[in-house]
Amino acid sequence: MSPDPSDNFRAQYESEESDRALIRQELELGVPEDQIEEHVALQSDFVRLNPGSDVRAYARHLIEDENTASSLDLSPSDQWKQDFKREFGVEPRKPDLEGSNDTHPEPTPALSERIRAAEESVRSYINENFKADDWLAVVALNRKNGEVVQRISPAKNIASPDYQRWLRHLNATGADVYMSLNTFKEHARGRTKGDVKEVRHLYLDLDQDGARKLEAIRHDSAVPPPNYVLNTSPGKYQVIWRVEGFGQVEAEAALRTLAQRFGGDPAATDSTRIFRLPGFNSKKYAQDFQVTVAMEAPAAHVYRPEDFKVRSEEAERTASGPVAKRPRAEGEPLSQSERDWRYAIRKLQAGEDPQKIIKDMGNYRSQDRSDRAANLVPAKAQPHYYAEHTVKKAMTHLGMTPPEKPAAREAEVQPSR
Repeated sequence: MSPDPSDNFRAQYESEESDRALIRQELELGVPEDQIEEHVALQSDFVRLNPGSDVRAYARHLIEDENTASSLDLSPSDQWKQDFKREFGVEPRKPDLEGSNDTHPEPTPALSERIRAAEESVRSYINENFKADDWLAVVALNRKNGEVVQRISPAKNIASPDYQRWLRHLNATGADVYMSLNTFKEHARGRTKGDVKEVRHLYLDLDQDGARKLEAIRHDSAVPPPNYVLNTSPGKYQVIWRVEGFGQVEAEAALRTLAQRFGGDPAATDSTRIFRLPGFNSKKYAQDFQVTVAMEAPAAHVYRPEDFKVRSEEAERTASGPVAKRPRAEGEPLSQSERDWRYAIRKLQAGEDPQKIIKDMGNYRSQDRSDRAANLVPAKAQPHYYAEHTVKKAMTHLGMTPPEKPAAREAEVQPSR
């Protein structure tokens, strides 16, 4: 019988909470950080639960995380409790950080149904969409004082009661709460395109005439049903599809296409975009509005590029490419150069290494071929120079920076096809 993944998640969570409690206690006692790191490495269950992972890097991250939390004054001060009570009408829960194994007891009967529902909404949303060790960006933006707090943390931490307690404190004191829909590299320090690890979602921000546009999406056979619809304020929606198989360039092209087709916000078409986190209040207007999430397709439904059958003017230009010099006669087949161009565009949009595309194309064009009509397609005299030129031109066409490294020399590459 295979182990239950939820058991392993719980064991990892409990182990990390124990490690954090140790770090907090030793930081308060003034123990040097290198010694704390040593203590965590010796006492933690991290190595047993995460075979092959670097326990030292893990310990350093927890120490940095606790230092950051301390500098942000995350402790339950009297002001914090007043803010929380003003927002939710009840006293906040206080975790027992001194000696108890149950650091996060179940909500007391006095805890309001509203808070329980909000916490469950956040927890389910994160766990349905991400693995425990996925790194995500969380941003809290306070429009009143201009304060912006950004943290990049594992999904299991973000879903934890302590982290959610901190976010609710920020929300109660005027901050809007957002989270990324794509994952970032482990221990990333920023939220740039270079920090993105994997594209997990496509999305639309419908901030004008949202109800009508949402209905258009639901009745358009060119796109699959969205997994989630966030209601962020009256008449405004954020539509989310779970996806796989998208490179970053391909995903952003798809986001622009979807925004064009359905009238979404054209600014919300980058892979680093953050969307509101359900269960928290929108502070954008005079009256708070709790962000809710509705599931329209099962969370287990994960879509691929071929499931989105929408095309934009940009995609049409990409498909034909600049090598098409004249109008194509009806039924006229593509030339080999046009096929090479489309191959380069397709591979680049999928996120493949440009040097590999150059190598594969150069190898292919180093031999005579026959096209579909059995016509001879002679090999290129300088196939790798041709491949490098084609790929660099395609990258420029897509707004990417061409590689500076030269293509492999002819004598070093053998035909692979």
